[in-house]
Amino acid sequence: MIGVKIYTKPDDMAWTLQQWDELGLDTIFMGPKLRQEADFIAQVKASGRQLIAIFPVFYDKFWLQDHPEDFALTADGTQAVHDWVKFACPSSAQFMAHKRHELETVLATVQPDGVSLDFMRFFVYWEMVSKKETTAIVQTCFDERCLQRFAQEMAVVIPAELETVAEKSRWILEMHMDEWAAWKCGVIETAVSQLTTHTRSIDPGIKLGLHAVPWLMDEYEGAVHKVAGQDLGKLAQYVDFFTPMCYSHMVKENPAWVHDIVVGQAKAGGIPVLPSIQVEKAYREEDFAVDTFAQAIEAALQPPSAGILYWSWEALTRSAEKLALAKSLSPVKG
Repeated sequence: MIGVKIYTKPDDMAWTLQQWDELGLDTIFMGPKLRQEADFIAQVKASGRQLIAIFPVFYDKFWLQDHPEDFALTADGTQAVHDWVKFACPSSAQFMAHKRHELETVLATVQPDGVSLDFMRFFVYWEMVSKKETTAIVQTCFDERCLQRFAQEMAVVIPAELETVAEKSRWILEMHMDEWAAWKCGVIETAVSQLTTHTRSIDPGIKLGLHAVPWLMDEYEGAVHKVAGQDLGKLAQYVDFFTPMCYSHMVKENPAWVHDIVVGQAKAGGIPVLPSIQVEKAYREEDFAVDTFAQAIEAALQPPSAGILYWSWEALTRSAEKLALAKSLSPVKG
């Protein structure tokens, strides 16, 4: 699978399709804003490419703006917000009903070949996490819905004398971290199971993917389970592929790290892994050099990779040099 993520409708669709041919792109991952662009959707389908709808789950700033009661809560009792990242409580029945309805709408209007579940995890601003910078790793969710659910599902009795969110979260993280991690992974697994089952009940042949946090199990003290709640070994049974966000420059890793993530996630889940790599700098002032981009492409394509996914088309169009490089290194020439 050779794909690209795209978030806005191109001004010149004929030129865009020609470039996609030359890149050997067979799959287009489209962002939510493109759902209403019927002409764009029709042209992508007419070109013979797979169309995958990116479907954000627990990140939903518009819903949370109107329903602040559905915000996830951090360990100190504040809303789960960091810059643009705003997360919903995964135990909110109201929120999950909203997402099921939204998903039904996407399937009916876009009729995509696949859906890739994005932000399918607990709150964490992983884009700002690196081996030297871990302050963005924050524990959630500690609202009353999650606290009651955790206590019931894990048979944990939270002491009655603990009154504040901060007191309760501190006690849980100090005394029951293993149960907390297992519970979080179970919450995400349940959500994935519900959404994928619902999707396949509408379109049995649809392909389903999962945007995976680019962390391995031995990194950040097991934060992929303890913080994000993503147990790929369990989630693999519900989807057809993982798309880890292997943005090496962003998280201050060398390009070879992309291959490490692919190997680790393929081993963990036993299903195809399609690494998404960045094209231009993000969250850093240092430039993302062309030769480093080339190394990231080569690392992404090493076995057992299922292909490559560029983030994003808009970024590729801003650099003629990187666009030409991607064409030259494409495993499928247009």
